Amino acid sequence: MVSLRPDPPQKKYYKKVIALPRNRRNFHSFGTVLLVGLCFLVTLSVGGKNSAGIDLSPAQQRTGKEEVERYATPKCAPHPAKCEGLCHTVSEFVRQRRIGTLANPKAWSWYYAGVLEYYRCSNAKIIVEVGVAWGAQTAYHLKHGSDFIEEYHVVDPFLAGYDPDDPMSKNFEAAAPGAKPEDISRAWFQGMAMDLGKDGMYMKGTADEKIDPPPGCLLRMHHAKSVEGAELFGDHSVDAVFIDGLHTYEGVLDDINAWMSKIRVGGTLIFNDFNSPAFGVNKAVWEIADKHNIKIAMIDGTNAIFGGSQSCVKGPKPMRIA
Repeated sequence: MVSLRPDPPQKKYYKKVIALPRNRRNFHSFGTVLLVGLCFLVTLSVGGKNSAGIDLSPAQQRTGKEEVERYATPKCAPHPAKCEGLCHTVSEFVRQRRIGTLANPKAWSWYYAGVLEYYRCSNAKIIVEVGVAWGAQTAYHLKHGSDFIEEYHVVDPFLAGYDPDDPMSKNFEAAAPGAKPEDISRAWFQGMAMDLGKDGMYMKGTADEKIDPPPGCLLRMHHAKSVEGAELFGDHSVDAVFIDGLHTYEGVLDDINAWMSKIRVGGTLIFNDFNSPAFGVNKAVWEIADKHNIKIAMIDGTNAIFGGSQSCVKGPKPMRIA
């Protein structure tokens, strides 16, 4: 933050220095040089590496109040109060699939508890989920992790046609056949923000209907692509980023480059579908891991941690797909 106050007057200081006898002036100069040198060595000693093994220069360490803005996360914004017309149509479509996913142990929900336990074990309190589909994992973590999670950020453009090889890409069009992709996108985002953030809806029509209390500012949704969303966050401001966005090799590389600087020292990038030969996730993550000597471990059979707290996972050995 730039101070608007004028610089303090320097005259008196210079007068004092000039007034010193020659022998004391020499001693004063020597002491100044020695002090600066010691400060430089101490500064170098606090420089370190993040959990992924990437060097952090002293300038990247938190140094005081002037650095607060660099480590900020996006502020809370009010969740929508209503959802009508196309928003209602799309929300009903998304809601039913979210409930189906949460209720079916053979669907994606089988790994939600393990990921949440990793967050808890690794002391992850500020979390980002990139690519949320129906919002089922988001809902699960908000309901069962509110005792330790402080901020849960969602980043997703909710756009159809992003990858012809990814089945989820086609589901956006199915939500409202004939509607424009950008209109479906806005409706998807608005409806999910209202359902989860404002109303705390979990599994409507069941005994397990609500997230109580509703998440409110615990959930912060960002209607953006992954790389654009990363720009909203200060460096080293996030404890963990769960990446389940574009699964192409190029897309995953872009995600790594965008989010690596956003995790704190000791934080984690998590990659979904790591062991799937159908996507480019495995190749991209191994490429960066090998280049920077980063450790990879598995939470379960599909989610890999990149750096982070290796002692918190007990999954199988990570595969290397040719």
